[in-house]
Amino acid sequence: MIDHLFRLVNNFPPRVVFVHLRALFRDMGRSGEWNPVLQTGNPASALILKKHLKAIGLEQTACNVAKKQAVPLMFDKLGALCRYLTYQIAVERDAHAKFLLLRDRAYFSLICHSGDRAGDLGQLTLDRVFELPDNQGIFISEISGKTVSLHNPKNIVVFRSKDDSICPVTHLQKYMSHAATISVDITRGYLFRLKDKFSKDISEKQVTATAMSDRLKCHLKAINLYNGESAHSSRRGCAIVLRMLGLADTSINQHIGWGSGGMLDHYARVGTLCSPNSVAATLSDAAALQPDGVSRLEVISKQFSRLEHLSKFSCDNT
Repeated sequence: MIDHLFRLVNNFPPRVVFVHLRALFRDMGRSGEWNPVLQTGNPASALILKKHLKAIGLEQTACNVAKKQAVPLMFDKLGALCRYLTYQIAVERDAHAKFLLLRDRAYFSLICHSGDRAGDLGQLTLDRVFELPDNQGIFISEISGKTVSLHNPKNIVVFRSKDDSICPVTHLQKYMSHAATISVDITRGYLFRLKDKFSKDISEKQVTATAMSDRLKCHLKAINLYNGESAHSSRRGCAIVLRMLGLADTSINQHIGWGSGGMLDHYARVGTLCSPNSVAATLSDAAALQPDGVSRLEVISKQFSRLEHLSKFSCDNT
């Protein structure tokens, strides 16, 4: 853990470091706001640290220092990742190692389509996942996470993708099916589990944002596609793709969970989420191959890559 903290401090801005610290304390059972009197809660959420971050932000603004953002995980890279994992799953003989590969494929495909927080998805339980009518996808109602609770749930709808290789619904079903074959009961407890450090058994502990970031890094390095992505990269990547697909900001904020509006009649919101013009339907349809054999998701990913590496404008560019 000490090595991980040094890596964070040396490679990430202060705000990202504190986000990881909060996640580490939360994973250790130290959740909630910090109480300096009772010494309870999450120390990384202390008011003095929040004031410190605000002061750093003001100083950076005064010095014209641009804030670093997470490297987005775009859908073309998700496709390459899922195809790599599918091959590894096919050749893997060890049942528990195959479980971890199936878990990773389901987790990363789902987080890219949902735009969810890595830590929040790790706290998901199967009883909060529901099948939509006509088997068109899944409805997730999260009640545990950074900004959600039983009284303020986050609702996510994910349709089946037109591209089976990145379809989160199909990958989730295959993951659950394999879990049943090796007698890992994911119907109770957390949906995405860690492997026990001291044995080959699958533990009842949830996956963490840090653990899944390490898994993502390992997989992307294996196919020479790692550019600094973490589990949080999928959240930004999803937002970029949805924006470039032409969806309204209100729909994107609602899908990803940005903003502070409470439940906002979440039962009625499900109807909007499931409409033919919804975020879930747009992501599903955009994966379909066009006549030229390339999907809209791949086209947008390439467009973003070109825009990200624009050269500086000068008077010599004539």
